[in-house]
Amino acid sequence: MTFTAEDNGDGTVTLSVTLGTPAAVLTLSCTKISFQDGSTAWASFGSITLDGLGAGTRSQAAAEDVWVFGATSGGIMLSPAARCDVGAVGGAVVTRTRRAIAARILTLSLGVTVEQHWTNDETNLEFPCVVLSPGEGMGETDENGMSLTDDVGYPVLVEIFDRCDVLDHESLPAWEQWRQSIIRAFRNRPLDAVREIINCRIEYGPIVENNLPKYQFLMSRFLIRAIAREHRTT
Repeated sequence: MTFTAEDNGDGTVTLSVTLGTPAAVLTLSCTKISFQDGSTAWASFGSITLDGLGAGTRSQAAAEDVWVFGATSGGIMLSPAARCDVGAVGGAVVTRTRRAIAARILTLSLGVTVEQHWTNDETNLEFPCVVLSPGEGMGETDENGMSLTDDVGYPVLVEIFDRCDVLDHESLPAWEQWRQSIIRAFRNRPLDAVREIINCRIEYGPIVENNLPKYQFLMSRFLIRAIAREHRTT
């Protein structure tokens, strides 16, 4: 018998079975290795009716997670089970993390726009704004892990910009409030929209950095280090 599971890259998974027994009906089950909720219970995943050659396939939606699929016949689990890491359609972990951070910042209703990239042309920015980027010269950090997983810290640089010819002390409380609100929204919290991210750590930068007279804007900066728990590829 062969039993495989393949991520289709569109939120579905295809299970393929070759048993050699024509017209057999196999009951499918699944469980997930969840990073967020610890769920390990087996659940139904439908069935496959094999063709005259004893082979069959089934495609079905599966949420983003690490899944283990099994097939049974007459109540007996056929081996081996098949593991499949159903990934997000939206791309790399760090890309999805930036998008999720931007979405959460927007829910804070701070009255600022959020950009997910850096531009050297400040005329493309609508002030006040928050700019998210990987950060120049920054990379991932090794956060250790466990026997079957790796913990990786992904950097998301957060920069708050506003027009300011000179340091405006009357506006300073508003800038500080934006910074505090964003930090508290992520500090020591998971990122539910990205299932790999189990925690966010804040690496603090300057509260106010007004040494950019060329562009005449004020900047506040800090880093969100998003800690991802990733299953090790075997």
